[in-house]
Amino acid sequence: MLPDPSAEIWAVYLGIVGGYAVTRSFVSVKRQEVENESRETAGE
Repeated sequence: MLPDPSAEIWAVYLGIVGGYAVTRSFVSVKRQEVENESRETAGE
C-alpha cells in the first residue's frame, strides 16, 4: 500500500461504490426474472 492515507480512503470509497453498483445491477436482474415468472404464471 502507498504511505499516502488518501489512497486507502480512495480504495475504500471505490470498493463501496463498486459493491453498491454490482448489488444494484444484481437486484434489478433478479427482479426482472421474478416479474417474468409471475407474468408467465398469470398468463396460464
